[in-house]
Amino acid sequence: MNGNKILPTIEKEPFSLSVEGLSKRFGGIQAISGVCFTITHERVLSIIGPNGAGKTTLINLLSGVFPPDSGKIVLDGKDLVPLPAHKRTSLGICRTFQLEELFADMTVLENAMVGCHLKGKTGMIAAGLHLKGERREEVLIAETAYRNLALTGLEKKAHERATNLPLGERKLLGIARALGANPRLLMLDEPAGGLAAHEVAKLKELIQILLSESDLRILLVEHNVPFVMSISDRVIVLNYGEKIADDTPEKIRNDAKVIEAYLGESTWE
Repeated sequence: MNGNKILPTIEKEPFSLSVEGLSKRFGGIQAISGVCFTITHERVLSIIGPNGAGKTTLINLLSGVFPPDSGKIVLDGKDLVPLPAHKRTSLGICRTFQLEELFADMTVLENAMVGCHLKGKTGMIAAGLHLKGERREEVLIAETAYRNLALTGLEKKAHERATNLPLGERKLLGIARALGANPRLLMLDEPAGGLAAHEVAKLKELIQILLSESDLRILLVEHNVPFVMSISDRVIVLNYGEKIADDTPEKIRNDAKVIEAYLGESTWE
């Protein structure tokens, strides 16, 4: 991974995301129940909890994959609930997936360019047809995508097929693609899942670079609790769709409700 400056340092701008009474039921299962929280000055807010706690459902609600049954998602005073996923992305709410949904027939660079097109003026179809007047933007998009690949350490594999990448690099490519949309809030869904220790260390380094070179906020959903505790400003714990704790990593470690939810497992080591 390239530790040199890639992203331009920008002035901090006000940011406020408020989740108010968010609920979602699937049949007889209450996946999310009245969840409330805010993100303002925190750079990394993590969501943890046992399997089935509702962590990925929460990201799906925030990103617009599912509509909530009730509640609000308010970004800088604007309720996002009525907006479809692509509109939320245009406002800077971006995400990755547990299993990255990459375009198998595209190269690594082309996959990274997809995220940039979400912010482009011409659209992917016009660019793909190489219409007159669209080529310059396509060059700029390719340059931006390449910089994002360099940030994740994938620039040397830019022209390989995305399907050739191992799991860890597929997840990094998902982050590079999301960065192309110039996010204000980047939601990472299980980015460390299935990764070896050295790959988790690489992921942590990438997050630290992103935070140092931009005003990005990160919402991290993750099972790897030691990784979460090492990088988070604040941690929310879900259990059966309900928020049972919301505090600093240090206090979460000793919270009785959290320890009970994890059934006494040595989760923090």
